Amino acid sequence: MRTRLLLSIVCFSACGPAGADDDAYVDHEPGVWRAGLTAGEAGGCDTSIVAGLTGQLVAELNCITPNTMVDFRGANITVSGAVQPYLHPSAANALKAAVAASGTSISLSSAYRSVAQQYLLLKWFRAGQCGIQAAALPGNSNHQSGRAIDVPSYSAWISRLQAQGWTWFGSGDAVHFDFLAAPNAGSTSVLAFQKLWNKNNPNKLDEDGDWGPLTEAAMAASPTTGFAVSGCGPVMPMTGTLKGRVYAVNPADPMDLSRGLAGATVVAGGKTLTADATGLYEVALPAGTYTVTASSAGFEVGTVSRMVTAGQIVWGSVGLTASGAPDTVGPEIVLVSPATASQVAAAEITLTGTASDARGTVASLKLSLNGAPGADLQLTQGAFSQTVKLVPGANALRFTAADDRGNVSELDVALTFTTGVDGVVFSMEGGVEAATVEAIGAGWSVSVQSAADGTFHLDLLPGPYTLRAHAEGLALFEAPLQIGVERREEATLSLMPEPMAPVKGGCASAPGVLLAGVLLLVARARSLSPRRGEGRGEGDALTSSAATPRRRRTAPAPGSPSPRR
Repeated sequence: MRTRLLLSIVCFSACGPAGADDDAYVDHEPGVWRAGLTAGEAGGCDTSIVAGLTGQLVAELNCITPNTMVDFRGANITVSGAVQPYLHPSAANALKAAVAASGTSISLSSAYRSVAQQYLLLKWFRAGQCGIQAAALPGNSNHQSGRAIDVPSYSAWISRLQAQGWTWFGSGDAVHFDFLAAPNAGSTSVLAFQKLWNKNNPNKLDEDGDWGPLTEAAMAASPTTGFAVSGCGPVMPMTGTLKGRVYAVNPADPMDLSRGLAGATVVAGGKTLTADATGLYEVALPAGTYTVTASSAGFEVGTVSRMVTAGQIVWGSVGLTASGAPDTVGPEIVLVSPATASQVAAAEITLTGTASDARGTVASLKLSLNGAPGADLQLTQGAFSQTVKLVPGANALRFTAADDRGNVSELDVALTFTTGVDGVVFSMEGGVEAATVEAIGAGWSVSVQSAADGTFHLDLLPGPYTLRAHAEGLALFEAPLQIGVERREEATLSLMPEPMAPVKGGCASAPGVLLAGVLLLVARARSLSPRRGEGRGEGDALTSSAATPRRRRTAPAPGSPSPRR
């Protein structure tokens, strides 16, 4: 498993001095990130690891009911750490009014928290991790309501916020305030996840806004970086289109598909079709592998195998030879993924595709990688799936198939494994545009500018580097970086404001040095955190002495704050 540079978490939460108002729970100990990481696999103690999924959930809330959540940041309002800066519009307006009337600034240590973040806190609480003393079921915490905030400097804000309609929770959770005039979006937050899941998965959840075992299992299987389909646009269909031409084979040119067979019969996925005047057929099928059988009077029956992908058009043309004519055509090999000439980000990849013979069966299928002897591939219903390991740079793959009549065909594929690092540059305000990111090798360097969202990409040969990033008004970041031969590295670089101490060597982590840096910073964060009962953290963590999470939230008395673990 490779190590991702997770730097924003450490730098914002564990490097600076902690004051008396700091939360008891501090985002720290970033989990090890890898491609395809699910929420159920996420470790560490920082909910930023599901930032991508959280962003989609906020968007989904606003798809259900426009303007459910708005970004409340503005003049004299800042947030810390992994805080999601969202509230119901009425709560956001009341917060802004309180700040404007005060003539000073406010900093929040918690506001909206997605059900993905709450799931992690509950998971870590159940495991006895991160010092979390209690955690509610997702949807039951006040921080899914869209009307709750935590203010570390609460004493200066009690009267100011109350004047604008906010309710102070009291000494039991002194930093917490609720704007009870706003609607509670807790169950809608669960509904948002259920809808997002259903847009991307064939196994549907009940869209009831209730957090149950099936919804929790789906969250555990959800990607931390978010789903392929999100937002308010049309949902990607779960079916794909299979289309092709039934044609008479030209013995002189097997690639000639021009002679379509009108009225040919095509059977695919249990459906019987009739080809049009040019031999074309088309059918919508659920994603999967299919055998396409075509027949026409005066011709031998022909078959091909095809892998249908949801939302895509897959071609499955079938060539038929005249009845009694010899079979001289070898099997057809189709590589579905990755596409030929692709650039891939990992050495180990899985090749998927099909191999089929129009008039017989495929007797053998072999794969040669970079000139090595061919290795046998197994076909299951005409499809193959084979994991291979590429070398950095260009790779040549050759598939060779033979049918039961001795006809042979080949397919050559070129793939490139491009090593390097992909990442994003953050500050406390979000992604940093036009930051200079430089990789310094032995006697040379290469640099790029980050995009508008802070992302950057550097193609680098395997070896040791120093990764450096800087931007106007932000302190220089520098850390060692080892580019390996297994996959592209990923990095999240957080630049601190210039007045703060330089982060060179302090908040940096990279393969080989992450553990030491995190242990040092975590020790400091814990030593400076207040005692239990002096504050609470981003994990509802925590002035309660309860040993188990509350399963359901009881209704509060009218006008009083609700239980809020």
